[in-house]
Amino acid sequence: MSEAQAAAAVVAARPGGRVQAPFELLADGIRWQQSDSGQAITWYRNTRYPSPVQGADTDDQIRVALAAWTDPPEASIVLAFGGTRDVEIVPAPTPDDDPYCTAANLGVGLITFGDPLDDMGVGSGILAIGGGCSSSATHVINGTIFNAFTHGLVVLNSDIALEGYRTVPNITRILEHEIGHGIGLGHTDEGQDNIMYPSCCAAEMPVPPAIGPDDRAGLAFIYPPCAYTLSTPADPSSALGEQDFVTLTVSIPTCSWTATTDANWLSVVSKRNGTGGATVRYRVAPNLATQIPRSATLRVGDATVTIDQAGDTPLGNGLTWVFLGGEVTVEYSLRLKKELGGSNVPGSTWVASYCNDVMAYIPSLKVLNEGRYEGEESMIYYGQPTKWAPEIEELIVTEAHRQADSLK
Repeated sequence: MSEAQAAAAVVAARPGGRVQAPFELLADGIRWQQSDSGQAITWYRNTRYPSPVQGADTDDQIRVALAAWTDPPEASIVLAFGGTRDVEIVPAPTPDDDPYCTAANLGVGLITFGDPLDDMGVGSGILAIGGGCSSSATHVINGTIFNAFTHGLVVLNSDIALEGYRTVPNITRILEHEIGHGIGLGHTDEGQDNIMYPSCCAAEMPVPPAIGPDDRAGLAFIYPPCAYTLSTPADPSSALGEQDFVTLTVSIPTCSWTATTDANWLSVVSKRNGTGGATVRYRVAPNLATQIPRSATLRVGDATVTIDQAGDTPLGNGLTWVFLGGEVTVEYSLRLKKELGGSNVPGSTWVASYCNDVMAYIPSLKVLNEGRYEGEESMIYYGQPTKWAPEIEELIVTEAHRQADSLK
């Protein structure tokens, strides 16, 4: 058996009979990297060699064995049955080649019966081997360096060697065990209630498609599901509306995602689909004419964050807001706040200038009498024919009083 096929492991021929497994896939660190992008790993049955399965449909039992590793929600790998292929297994032409890792099963798994190259032998006590070949490229999952599977393989021994194990559930247990090796799991010493225990088939061994607790732990370690985390906005969005962003963090760089919202006033303005970590930008529409705050959900992958938006700020009956045109001097603000709001009600009058037009400086009588730039000279630069009349302050203040009174 070549070095590439040495990733295969064995299962003992008798219940409780241990057969040493010198090749532990988990320790070697081999996994199907395609699973990180959601791609299913397809397995085929090799029709060149007859099936040893008795009393059941072979393809159905392969499907059950594949489902055992696909169904657990704590892992991300998907195994699919692709049907059949007719592949002749011949000795490798050179020691560097592997007869079970060829173009016929590149990128997929192949299940072959009858030990066509007599690698196991009738009297060895070996029921089957499973594993695969890998590339030299590496990647890191859960802090562990893995090589990537290029081929998956399961080879069952001859019918004579399998006698007593050719019916359900034991034949399916064997298939499930060897496919476990074919996705990167080694043997477990945590008890015979695990499919990856080195011998078959004790009564407490799971009945397919079930797997044991240590099987699940190993599966989840090698094929962790994509985990998504979103940051939380520091503050609620303004009632005026705004753009903001959240930061997406993923557990695996190849994890793909889609960004959606559950409200029409909250929209994603950056790309809606992507892979890996990202900055997700969103727009919040104005929430004016209502004092009621609102919330919506932004979902990216399976992570969610609540986007809150404040309601409009009411002015209330106690607030007077004076809007003045031009670049008025500060005396207008001080006087109007005192006269309209009362000195005993601080903040009840707001005065704003530059409203609608800026035709010139608007001086108070005091500033007008002082002359200089604001009172006299600036008129030249604003294109005005002369300075303001002395009545300007009283005219403006009187009109402010008139309009304020009309609102009471």
